[in-house]
Amino acid sequence: MKSLLSSTFSFRAIMRLALCIMMTGIIILVSLFNPCAAEAAEDTFYVEVLVARIRQAPTTDSPILFRARRGDPMVVDRKQGVWYHVKHPDGRTGWAHKKLFSATAQNSPQTSGRDHYINSVYMKSISNDKETIAFQLDSSHKPETFVLKGERPRVVCDFLNTRVLDSVGDRVEPEGTLVKDIRIAHYGGGAPRVRVVLDLTPGRNYAIDQTLFKKENRYVITVTATGP
Repeated sequence: MKSLLSSTFSFRAIMRLALCIMMTGIIILVSLFNPCAAEAAEDTFYVEVLVARIRQAPTTDSPILFRARRGDPMVVDRKQGVWYHVKHPDGRTGWAHKKLFSATAQNSPQTSGRDHYINSVYMKSISNDKETIAFQLDSSHKPETFVLKGERPRVVCDFLNTRVLDSVGDRVEPEGTLVKDIRIAHYGGGAPRVRVVLDLTPGRNYAIDQTLFKKENRYVITVTATGP
């Protein structure tokens, strides 16, 4: 009788062990062949595009949590298909498509050399349909400029490795009707930058032109209204 009970308990133990091994194998196979499974990683990538949208979930339909700029180092702690789960240096996290990143820091503002300066910013109204905003610089360095359309149209200029003189201030009073406001924000640290935002009057179509006058160290944006 004891031998029979012992054999029964041994059989049950073997069956439990076999079941555990089988379940472990199934979990491993699912992880290997499921393309949506998140892969653990701990790598640092750099934003390669001008502005990278960081989203709440790994899909283009997901809400945008924040935006990272070119050269920002992002720690990737998970990968899911073509999506990276990233962490910004300031602690914010989210998902972004892998095509927005590079493994090298060649585009990082930290590697661009010495700091530049914006000496002055001034505006001139040419006509009712044309206005110019000029930046007097200490050298002929061109910012990264892009246009945001929609209900709040604006032009954004990012001057990398750049500082602004205290006399410039954080706002320039507009003179015309196309540009409603000119806001200036400067960020210090090891890779200083200056962002200038031109808020445009909504409800109109615009053409934005850029010119860099190298001899004069002057960068000019021309805003032209092309229709109602």
